[in-house]
Amino acid sequence: MREIQNDLARGFLIRASNAIQQEDYTKAVSYATTALDIVFMKASEFFFGQFPFKFDTFQKLNQINSTKGISGVSSELKEGIKALKDGVQHSVDRIQELEEITICYGLGINIEQYVRYRKMAGYFAPTAVGDEVYQKSGLFSRSKFSFDKKDAEVSLNYCAKTIINIEETLQRLNKPLSEE
Repeated sequence: MREIQNDLARGFLIRASNAIQQEDYTKAVSYATTALDIVFMKASEFFFGQFPFKFDTFQKLNQINSTKGISGVSSELKEGIKALKDGVQHSVDRIQELEEITICYGLGINIEQYVRYRKMAGYFAPTAVGDEVYQKSGLFSRSKFSFDKKDAEVSLNYCAKTIINIEETLQRLNKPLSEE
């Protein structure tokens, strides 16, 4: 795992390996998947830059829509604001799903293996502090909720190989064409 450049991702892969030794296979899968998601976010930044939507807009819509919001807003307007917020969120979710598929193709990730992995493991991300993980939504829903040793080992292996592939591909894409 030394060849993995991202320190946070490498740390989660080490934690996944330790979890396998402690026979906590579900935690191992969540840690390995978190490592993959960390590097996948870096790839997303490479291809798409920063996310174009400002989420403070959602926060303002939530404030208006909440009971603590503006007291003079009618219930019909609150329902309209909620519908608008839900529609925008749905659109943002679809954009993120298209980005995920685009990144796979752009990086040469085998989409069939990627889909099969995501259907098994789902999506996880580090907390803001980076010390634990939480489950997040994604394009492919998770079909398993408890994992055995083989699942954990496959997860660790797949995520490590995919992370190395992503990092190597991003390095090549960042290299000027004149250096080849």
